[in-house]
Amino acid sequence: QEVIKAAEQQLKLLEKTQGQAPNLLQIAVVEGMDMSIRQVAAISFKNLVSRGWGKEGEDNGFIPANDKDIVKQNVLLALVHSPSLVRVQIAECIKSIIYCDYPDKWPTLLEAVFNSIASQDPPKIYAGLYALRMLTRKYEYKSEEDREPLYHVV
Repeated sequence: QEVIKAAEQQLKLLEKTQGQAPNLLQIAVVEGMDMSIRQVAAISFKNLVSRGWGKEGEDNGFIPANDKDIVKQNVLLALVHSPSLVRVQIAECIKSIIYCDYPDKWPTLLEAVFNSIASQDPPKIYAGLYALRMLTRKYEYKSEEDREPLYHVV
């Protein structure tokens, strides 16, 4: 129990370090790594994103912009290559990032979604459809004029 608390404290100290978010994402999806380590990395990544990314319409997160860009470039692919125990955590991160960054800070998302859906590879199609579902949920209860970023999907 003490070892776990010490490890959690160390992770919390490191969360503001440049490269922490991409590193946790990479550990979560790397094959050959012990599943419990991958799961801890995925949960830590999800917690880091929820605390440090920022909120919708604000730019108040502590994750460095460069780290955010790396994560956005790789998070859909991470969803593709994740086992189900890890995929749940990464999917939650995709939702949080979409709500915070799309469309202004993640203009490449739609292209990545369309490429995933058109790939004919079932795990990539799943990742693309999941991201598309999160996009539509973001705008589900918005007014007609606030839904404009979603019209590019149609």
